[in-house]
Amino acid sequence: MEKKKQSILFLALAILSLALIAMAYFWARGSFGVKGERERARVENQGKLWVVTESLARDPQGFQAAQDLAEDLRGDEAGAFTRHAVLGEDPQGNPAPLREFLLDLGDDPETEGVVVAGSPPGLTAAVAELRERRPDILLVVVNSADDPGPLARVTDLAVAPDLAAEAYFGAQVAKSLGAEKLVALGPAPPAGSAEAKKLAVLKEALADARVSFREERLDAPASQESVALELGLKFPGYLAEFGPKTIYYPLSPDLAPSLLREVATTGSFFLGMERETAFKAYPEALGEGRGERQRESWASVDQTLQNLGAGGRVAFPGHYLEYDLVYASTMAAKMTLAQAEEFLDSDPASPQEELTVAMFLRESLMALAKNGDGNYLLAPYADPVTGRVTKGYYLAADDYCLVGRGPMELNELSPLAKYYQASFREKDPQSRDAFHIGVFTGTIEQGGDDLRGALEMARRWGAVADGGMVDHRIYGDDFFDFPDRIAREILSFADDPLMKVIVVNQAVPGTAQAFAEIQKARPDIFLVACEAHEDPEEIAPVADLVIMTDFVARGYLIVYSAKELGAENFAHISFPRHLDSSVIRRRRDVMREACRDLGLNFYEIEGPDPTDEAIGVEGAQKIVEDSFPEWLRRYGPRAAFFTTNDAHILPLVGRVAELGGVFLEGDIPSPILGFPEVFGVNPDDYNGDWPSFVRELERRAVARGAGGRLGTWVYPVGFNQSAGAAEYGRLLARGEARVGETQDLLDAFRLFSPEADWSGSFYMDELTGKPIRNYFLVYQDTYVLGRGYLNLPRLEVPLKYLVWGTASEGLGDTGLDIDVFHRDRGEEAIF
Repeated sequence: MEKKKQSILFLALAILSLALIAMAYFWARGSFGVKGERERARVENQGKLWVVTESLARDPQGFQAAQDLAEDLRGDEAGAFTRHAVLGEDPQGNPAPLREFLLDLGDDPETEGVVVAGSPPGLTAAVAELRERRPDILLVVVNSADDPGPLARVTDLAVAPDLAAEAYFGAQVAKSLGAEKLVALGPAPPAGSAEAKKLAVLKEALADARVSFREERLDAPASQESVALELGLKFPGYLAEFGPKTIYYPLSPDLAPSLLREVATTGSFFLGMERETAFKAYPEALGEGRGERQRESWASVDQTLQNLGAGGRVAFPGHYLEYDLVYASTMAAKMTLAQAEEFLDSDPASPQEELTVAMFLRESLMALAKNGDGNYLLAPYADPVTGRVTKGYYLAADDYCLVGRGPMELNELSPLAKYYQASFREKDPQSRDAFHIGVFTGTIEQGGDDLRGALEMARRWGAVADGGMVDHRIYGDDFFDFPDRIAREILSFADDPLMKVIVVNQAVPGTAQAFAEIQKARPDIFLVACEAHEDPEEIAPVADLVIMTDFVARGYLIVYSAKELGAENFAHISFPRHLDSSVIRRRRDVMREACRDLGLNFYEIEGPDPTDEAIGVEGAQKIVEDSFPEWLRRYGPRAAFFTTNDAHILPLVGRVAELGGVFLEGDIPSPILGFPEVFGVNPDDYNGDWPSFVRELERRAVARGAGGRLGTWVYPVGFNQSAGAAEYGRLLARGEARVGETQDLLDAFRLFSPEADWSGSFYMDELTGKPIRNYFLVYQDTYVLGRGYLNLPRLEVPLKYLVWGTASEGLGDTGLDIDVFHRDRGEEAIF
């Protein structure tokens, strides 16, 4: 019997071993997953890599690159692997709908990859639908003007010309040639166009290079003969006015041939940024034939210009960049599908590293650089406001060539960071504030601090309507009933092309919906939600930053403070709508546990909801005012009262001051909620001098016998959040702050609260127990009228409360890594 068992066990082990060997074999052969299917199709010469371009008339460089690919790969094993597909045109010359075109390619089971050149209408949406339908297809987009963020999310690789680098290098050309002035000649570029963005960078880079700038208006020619005649008449005047040490830059490629002919016979300089200028307009201007490939064109033009005495005075890019990007990207896609290490000149950084399409793109561009002059530079795209790198999106720039001397080796990218921001400005490029900040707040009736903080930013930096920076808008008191309207109002901020930061305070229902749509359409906008009414799992994934008063730590600290002031009972006032929020429920549960630990009795009171149409704000306040004597009778004069609603604060402060009990700050702490009405002090009389305002409140409270029983934050949190979050966004847009630096954020808050101490921590996710790195909780030290600051930021909140209600609850001090920021200790947490 024992031998039989051993035999069965041996047989089972043998079968398992064979199965493992077979799995390893088939895995190695690539038979599992998408890559295996790709490899098998390639070997069987059945796979297809499509290069989709517009017509020769609409995209000559992309079209020609695809045609040359077919010719260059002819006879190669993978020659049949590559296909060129051309978008048709309607009678008006518009390209065919891209969506149907791409989906038809995706319906072909042999399609392994698609490279789309140019920016046909609906490109990003069409590629996204193809990606959803065929996630196994390798998708590459080249030379598109679509927004980088959405495009990168639905492609394996996107690459486009680097406008900022091109313009920056143009300024370096002017400087290296000894030019004292650059004259941009031609029509004004349309606002927001690629030429306008490039010109903005050029102006800023020229200023740094100490080369003056001048624009001369000249309409694009109706014909080459007409512009030649006009330039012939005007150019002697330009020479007399600007002198020989001037470099001329044509704002329209149609002006380039005639301008080049004028410059070639003088002592001035010429700067061309358009590749068509270099390889089409130059030969036309000089009566030269155009070579089939770049080097042939360049050699012919270079020699002719030298013969005219223009050596060392004419500079232009050394390649057809748009052509080369299509060619190189297609080759990179082909190599990626084959995972062909033999195509690389150098080994990957790590033997285990998977070869990526971006690696192959770099290698392919380096190879193509040898077919022209100069070199290529390839860098990941970084958002000009946030500095965040967009994974999978690259910018390419090539070197300038100087007639008679060859490549200028302008290949230093490190100074470029400051110029990327200039590429989206449409105002004076010398101003670093040519962007807008949207601040969305509630009415004065819903608290007022949020609104006043926004008004303070508008006072400091000007309203957009007056040519300033801040666009402040207000949502109505009925926000809870109309979340779709709130979403539409927030979305409308993104219609402004200069909008770079949106702060919603308080982030009422509808904010998450709007942020999700803005993320897709305008990923360049930095989105901030303050005091979010929506749960963390809704708002955190769609916001760049969520700022909340620390409802977790304060759940403990408010109870601790109440005990310090002699309270024996703790009454929590709320209503069902608020308690539907996981945030409010979690703080209530922490308060209940803290009362149990610190020896206080915990009670819950259901108060009136001020958004109830039958009650309203005034009705809710009247109910609290009338109910308080009974509450005080029931819970005693040594009871502390806390409410989750701002509208309740006025009657609570008034009744506590009059009858007894303790009130230690509300849900959103502020000296402007309830205190001014109760003690007859107008905050507007203090012009933002909050310490002086609170000292006057303190004097009157002590005089009425309420000293030591009323607490608040000296600086209103709503004010700080509107102003501080907007200031942080302003610093980000100016490049003076970094995303994820807690120190930068709190420095912006301190600008509006210089005397107060702060602390904070990341919100701990309820399901995972891990910190959410863009959800930051802050609290200010509590000030008790008649007693002073309680120094709460120096108090260590027990770990059990920070993780209360999460998956990590009950871990105690077992080494759970939690980031906590304490300003006075100088510790820093990073988002």
